[in-house]
Amino acid sequence: MDNRSAERVRVLIVDDVVPEEALGAGYPRLLETIAQIQSVPGAKVSFFPTLDHRHASNELGAVRPWTGDIPIEIITTELENHLARVERSGDPYDVVVISRPHNYEYVIEMIRRYLPGTPVIYDSEALFYRRMERQLEFCPERDRSALARATKEMRRLEEQIAGDVEELVFVSDEEADILRPFAKGGVSVNSPLLKSMSWTKEDFAERSDVAFVASWSSGANSPNVDGMIWFAREVWPRVLARLPEAKLTVTGDRAPREVLRFSCDSIAFVGRVEDLRSFYARTRVVIVANRYGAGVKNKTIEALQSGIPTVSTTVGAEGVPLSGPVDGASVNETGPPSFLSVTDDATEFAERIAVLLGNEAAWKIERERLRLQCEDWDRSRKVQTWPLVINRIVASRALSVKHV
Repeated sequence: MDNRSAERVRVLIVDDVVPEEALGAGYPRLLETIAQIQSVPGAKVSFFPTLDHRHASNELGAVRPWTGDIPIEIITTELENHLARVERSGDPYDVVVISRPHNYEYVIEMIRRYLPGTPVIYDSEALFYRRMERQLEFCPERDRSALARATKEMRRLEEQIAGDVEELVFVSDEEADILRPFAKGGVSVNSPLLKSMSWTKEDFAERSDVAFVASWSSGANSPNVDGMIWFAREVWPRVLARLPEAKLTVTGDRAPREVLRFSCDSIAFVGRVEDLRSFYARTRVVIVANRYGAGVKNKTIEALQSGIPTVSTTVGAEGVPLSGPVDGASVNETGPPSFLSVTDDATEFAERIAVLLGNEAAWKIERERLRLQCEDWDRSRKVQTWPLVINRIVASRALSVKHV
C-alpha cells in the first residue's frame, strides 16, 4: 500500500438505493454498516445506488440526497464513468462492498475492469435462494415451476459470488455456514443489532395498538405482502373476536393494492414513518408475520431492541441473537411468557397478541425478560465486525503489494 492509502482508506459501497432508516428492507442495517466502516481511521466512503440510477422514474424515485450524520459521497453519475475517472486520477478505491445478488451481477465486471486487484466484500444480508425455496410452499401451482427454476439459478449465483469475492459478511452463523464451503476468501458474521435503536421508556398505559412495520419496495410478491395477507385473513379476525376494539397499524411507503384492500376500521395503513423511535414508543405489541424469507429480519431486531413485546412466525424469529432459547410462549394468561413469542399457528398467534395487548401483567413480564436480553446485547455490541474486516483486508493487500 502506498503512503496515500496508508493515511486514507477509500471504500466504495454498492446497494439498491441511498439508505434511510424509514425505508426498512435492510436499510437500517446498511446505515449501521456505513457507520462502522466510517469509524475506520482515515475511511472515506462513497456510495453507488444501483436502482436509483437504473430506474430513476420508478417508485423509488431519482437519486435521493444523503441525510445521514456522517459524511459520505453519493455517486450521481453512471458507475462506469465514475470508475473511469477514478482510474485516471490515480486515487483508486481500496475496498469495494457489494450487497444483494442483482447488484453484484450489475457491477462486478466494471469493478474488476477499472479496479483490478481491489478486494471485493460481499455483504450478504440474506441468502436470496433460501427465501425463494420457502416461497415455493406458498406460491400458486401455476407459478411453481418457474419459481423453482429461478431458485436454482439464484443458488448457483450466490455460490458463484462466494467463490469470487475476497470476503463474505453474513448476519447469521447459520447462513455463513451454508456458503462457507464455496468461499474463496474469508467469512465473517456481523451482529444484526442496531445502534440506531434504543429502549423506549413508555409503560403499558402510555401505549396502544398492534404494529406491523413493513417495507413494500419489493412489490406484490414480497414476503411482507404474503405475511400481511395471511395475518389479515387468518390471525386478525381471531384477535378481534377476543378484543373487538383492537387496532392494527401498518407502516411502509406505497403499500400495494394486494394489502391495501384490507384497510378497515381496525386496520390502518399509515405509510412512511420518519421517526420510528416515537412510533415504537406508542406501540404496545409488534407482529412479524413473514411465512418465508431468509436472513435476520430487521423489523424483529428493531422491535426487540426498542423494548416492544413481539409475536413472530418462526421465519421472522430466525437469526435473533440469544442468550437463552426462543420458543413458542404458552397462551395461558397466567403462565410466564417468553421474551419473544414464536408460533406459525394462526390461533396461537392471535391468542398471544390478545394476551399482550389486553393483559398488563403479562405484557410487563415479557418486557422485563426482554430488558434483560437487551442488556446482554448491549454488552455484546462492543465488538464491531466491519472495522476488523476492512482493516484486515487493507493490511493483507498492502502486504501482497509490498512483496510484488
